[in-house]
Amino acid sequence: MAMYTMERKEFTPYPQGPSEGIIYDVEDLGLEIDPFAPPPQPGEEPKMRHRLVIKIESMQKMMEGEADRPCILHYRCNMGGHAKSNLRIFRTKVAGRALTEQEAHNFDDQEVIGVRVGYVVAHREGGNGATYANLDTIWRLPPERQGVGTIQNARAVQGQAPQQQQQSAPAQQAAPTQQAPPGPAPTLGDDLPF
Repeated sequence: MAMYTMERKEFTPYPQGPSEGIIYDVEDLGLEIDPFAPPPQPGEEPKMRHRLVIKIESMQKMMEGEADRPCILHYRCNMGGHAKSNLRIFRTKVAGRALTEQEAHNFDDQEVIGVRVGYVVAHREGGNGATYANLDTIWRLPPERQGVGTIQNARAVQGQAPQQQQQSAPAQQAAPTQQAPPGPAPTLGDDLPF
């Protein structure tokens, strides 16, 4: 019997602290087993959650050793419209206003894709010894900053050339906005391994 040794791949952590970026994609992961649910009893199905990954490209921080590749933050959350759900909290902060109940329970990824945001990332060590990047808070940049910055991971507006995407912003930009300061805020959610 052969024995194999696997080298642990070292990842460069997403930089801590405040940053500004562009939400460029929302990936629907479908149903996944809830890692926090108690183990199912014999004969029971495991508890499932509908999961999403929201991808934010930094406009300020580049990957270590690669000056032309921006850092990407992946924010995982459950699909949900409950007042305390991480997705609803995230959407409210990105919209810069309270969501109506109808809006809260009807999510369209186009409402967030292309929006320029400010955010704060913190590092935390998991129980397995790995370092995780957590999105501590996020806020919508003011209207005068919505057209600032380029999108390298282009999906903000499908079908447009990258230079056109630079000036694009979602239709909700006209709604009143508030800029939240990067101060203490509730942690938005799941540990994000990198």
